Amino acid sequence: MGTDVLSHSSKEFQENPNSIEALKQKVRDGRIRPLWPLLMNFIRLPLVLIGILLAYLLFSALHSKQAFSMAMLSSNVTITFTADLVCVLLLRWLTHREGLRLRDLFGIERNKLLRDILLGLLLFVLLFVCLYIANTIAALLVYGPTAFSTPRSATSGYDASTLPIVTGIFLFSTFISPLTIGIAEELTYRAYAFPRLIALTGRLWPALLLSALGFGVQHIAFALTGWQDALARFLGMFLMAPVFCLLYLKMKRLLPLVIGHWLVDAVGLGLFPLLFLLTQQ
Repeated sequence: MGTDVLSHSSKEFQENPNSIEALKQKVRDGRIRPLWPLLMNFIRLPLVLIGILLAYLLFSALHSKQAFSMAMLSSNVTITFTADLVCVLLLRWLTHREGLRLRDLFGIERNKLLRDILLGLLLFVLLFVCLYIANTIAALLVYGPTAFSTPRSATSGYDASTLPIVTGIFLFSTFISPLTIGIAEELTYRAYAFPRLIALTGRLWPALLLSALGFGVQHIAFALTGWQDALARFLGMFLMAPVFCLLYLKMKRLLPLVIGHWLVDAVGLGLFPLLFLLTQQ
């Protein structure tokens, strides 16, 4: 792929109001400036940390001996309200400023709806495999050959009194948060920030690097148990981000990525830990 992805001039590319061609014109008109694309690219980290802090304060007020562990575990719940909801509301405002609708970021075409759904199911498999590879590489780089020698279960360290709460968190993480995360992250990183960073820089690689940094940095918030855990989570998501970005650039529609992302999170964040928990009771 060339350094200037703006060379495309197909009718489909130009008719899309969120296309890079259309965005580049808005950059020339002064309607898009670097501040908001950069801010949205990194805003989810502090929003996720706010959610974790609020959860920690709540569990501390309940005199929980595991306040920090429970706050970290419930981050998949709090992210829905402190990051996903805030990002969607901000994107609604930002797109309105540009003369777009929030739905324009999805690029949904009715005649391709069924195809996009099926494509999303296929992307689930691809994304799941790529995520496994990225996380494996990251773990080996950070922990070395012993990275997988002492696996830790998702529920170890929680006493019996917390199991009802833990079960509720995993249920939420299986059926609700994957959908909100899939929508909000794909809207924020891939449909909003990434194409605008390309339009602003005129080149693919700076935008790809910035998007990977933003996506990787956000996930540090889910691994605050140690610097190695944080670094491994960052590296895994840093390696994964270009896959999402290049798929979006190829398809120019967000729905397949949202579906694939949603299913990956539903399995990884909720279903596997929930099944493990239920088999232990």
